[in-house]
Amino acid sequence: MLEIRRTDGILHATWTLGPLRAEPVETLLQLGEDAEPPSDIRAVIFHVHSDPTASGPAPPRSPRELIRLHRHLDRAMTRIERLELPTASILHGEVNGIGLQLALVTDLRVATSATTVGIDLLSGGALPGAALARLPKYLGLGRARQMLLLGERISVEDAAAAGLVDVVSDDPEAAWPPLLERLLAMPPLTVSMVRRILKDSFMADMEEARATFRAALFQIASETSQ
Repeated sequence: MLEIRRTDGILHATWTLGPLRAEPVETLLQLGEDAEPPSDIRAVIFHVHSDPTASGPAPPRSPRELIRLHRHLDRAMTRIERLELPTASILHGEVNGIGLQLALVTDLRVATSATTVGIDLLSGGALPGAALARLPKYLGLGRARQMLLLGERISVEDAAAAGLVDVVSDDPEAAWPPLLERLLAMPPLTVSMVRRILKDSFMADMEEARATFRAALFQIASETSQ
């Protein structure tokens, strides 16, 4: 279940983890579009909760429907990753599948001391989108394989040590606002370009990385001079 609210220019999306359904995925995809310029949204915060009462079987789908659903989910995550504004994930409890994917594509990740992280999408025969490529960058190939193929979960301490979680707090809802203010103090385009260069650094050689940096610098300079 996905609920959206807006306060002081900040878009809050509360996701209660459960079986993957089409409606919240479409809402997430639209959210990414609504937050793009010329929107007056300043930041997007995802509040991810686990809820045992939300568990249950996903509705039956044809192979075509399943492929479409996961394509839309991957498009939504990519759109969020490329937003020209700060993003954050606030993680509560047992974080699975979509919760992990949100943590992988947002700028700031705050979790409770009781949070654990895993991924469960493979159990239904579906691949977890670009999380297959994003997860090893944080955990290394071996640990990512254990999570993806053996269904192992990692503690919040291990997630923090790997950089998958930035802050561990017993009151994460109180911990994220001052951290977000530090991101909001930076020009949105700068945040977006730093994110892009860091991401590309894992796939490019040094010359390609320099070319990406020069292009980003030119774009920032062009935007700020207008």
